[in-house]
Amino acid sequence: MRVLVTGASGFIGSHVVRELVARGDVVYALARPESSLHRLEGVERQVHVLVADLADADATARAVAAARPDGVVHAAWYVDPLRYLHAVDENLQALEASTRLLRLLVAAGCGRIVVVGSGFERTAGGSAGGTVPHPASIYASCKAALHEVVERLAVDGYAVACAHPFYLYGPWEDERRFVPSLARSLLAGKGVPVTDGRQRRDFLHVADVAAALCTILEREGAGSFDVCSGTPVALTEVYEAIGQATGRPDLLDVGARPYGAGEVVTATGDAEPLRRLGWSPRFDLAEGIKDAVAWWDERLVTVGV
Repeated sequence: MRVLVTGASGFIGSHVVRELVARGDVVYALARPESSLHRLEGVERQVHVLVADLADADATARAVAAARPDGVVHAAWYVDPLRYLHAVDENLQALEASTRLLRLLVAAGCGRIVVVGSGFERTAGGSAGGTVPHPASIYASCKAALHEVVERLAVDGYAVACAHPFYLYGPWEDERRFVPSLARSLLAGKGVPVTDGRQRRDFLHVADVAAALCTILEREGAGSFDVCSGTPVALTEVYEAIGQATGRPDLLDVGARPYGAGEVVTATGDAEPLRRLGWSPRFDLAEGIKDAVAWWDERLVTVGV
């Protein structure tokens, strides 16, 4: 299958590229002109890299024409961890670019499309209850708006799916995010204040997320899919897993940090629709965290990042 991956230089997109390469697909990796391709290290020679900004309508059209994809995983979005929730212009641009991309793909007869949504959408969670989006999040609103478009296309008979990853971690993650930030501090011998850990989150290793997205694509899934284990864990378990993997659980100051404003207490999804397609996670929490910490440990030693 010829597959176009947008956001291919990003955290999720790069792992989708790796998964597709491993499955033997012909992969077209779409990245912005200014993007670094360091996350594609080791597979960059096995994919066709297309350079285009989805905000540029003409460049997007040329990329779709060049790839002639049978399937698409649309992972591109604005994801700066310090700004993405409230960045109005960037989220609106991402929504506009996404709907334009869908229009091009439908017109080109692309038969399978998976859009990467978010566990912050109100439509995520199914019978499990999901999570309530951040009350002032333009990010959640734009993701939800795109989800409505995808649902309509699915009802109209298109093999278009919106996938909702919840909390993910793994190699190549932005170092400012929760798991790498905590792991890097402990590996460096620094004490870290954390909350009491009673919040419950549904965590998945990013490789399992990528495999889930590729499974939805291959099975021509349509409609809504939560990408999660379906079993949330208390953050205390995540703290413990990172502490054990780094060998420095003593540096965790549990309860020293207050909850953030509007912090979600429980976030999980309904994994059954995805499991019915034949997917199941390869990593449990302990093994997944161990893998992520080992990757960061090696990077800190060999690269000094």
